[in-house]
Amino acid sequence: MKIEEAIEHCYSVAVGSGDECEECKRDHLQLADWLKELVAVKEFFKANNMEIVYDSDGAVKGVVPVETSMFDEEETYPNCTVQVLRNSVTGEESVGWFRNDADEAVL
Repeated sequence: MKIEEAIEHCYSVAVGSGDECEECKRDHLQLADWLKELVAVKEFFKANNMEIVYDSDGAVKGVVPVETSMFDEEETYPNCTVQVLRNSVTGEESVGWFRNDADEAVL
């Protein structure tokens, strides 16, 4: 289930005419509000190049900046002039060419 679907479900329970008690409807309305707030916080972090860091138990450890211009993965091909740099956090890639001084090309 996506978070947008969870929000929609909570609102449908909160305003629905089903068998839910009034307390359940209030709880679902509160949950929908919290989920909307979570979406807004995540969008803010993303827009400001920040990310939430979790520990091994899934608890929030803190918020750290995301370095968007740093490439931490490199892929080169033997006897080729192409180099691919990749940022593992953002997925950003940069492709470059360099001089290949190999005597013979390997096919």
